[in-house]
Amino acid sequence: MESAGAGHPAALLDGRYALGECIGEGGMARVYRAEDAFLGRTVAIKLIRPGIDGASSERAHSEMRVLASLNHPSLVTLFDAHLVPGQPEYLVMELVEGPSLADRLASGGALTSEEAAQLGAELAEALHVVHTAGVVHRDIKPSNVLLSPAEGRAPR
Repeated sequence: MESAGAGHPAALLDGRYALGECIGEGGMARVYRAEDAFLGRTVAIKLIRPGIDGASSERAHSEMRVLASLNHPSLVTLFDAHLVPGQPEYLVMELVEGPSLADRLASGGALTSEEAAQLGAELAEALHVVHTAGVVHRDIKPSNVLLSPAEGRAPR
């Protein structure tokens, strides 16, 4: 891994992923827009913050197993993972280009009843897939709902 300078923990991960801007952040990780040089596509890299007690790494392993086992158009796809103790740990996921639901509500106001019904149905389908797999999300909130733009239709 090469150093990137101020503001970026790394410019290149494993000779494959070129990190760009930070697009999200939580207690466990920072998410970066990145380019996969091997496959030539833009992805999201969730770079795990090292945990003093290893809790962050265990949560990342759990998230990796869950994401790898699920498949639904309204769930983010996991492409790759690197979870080796003592090295930078990260998950490589599908990049959703649209805003979060929180951003959409802040900039555009309330959803129409049609938009709310469509979004509610898609969220219910995705949660059904997740719950059927025995997983409870535990952090469903507007900032964690990403809206993917769709040509000629409401976002997914």
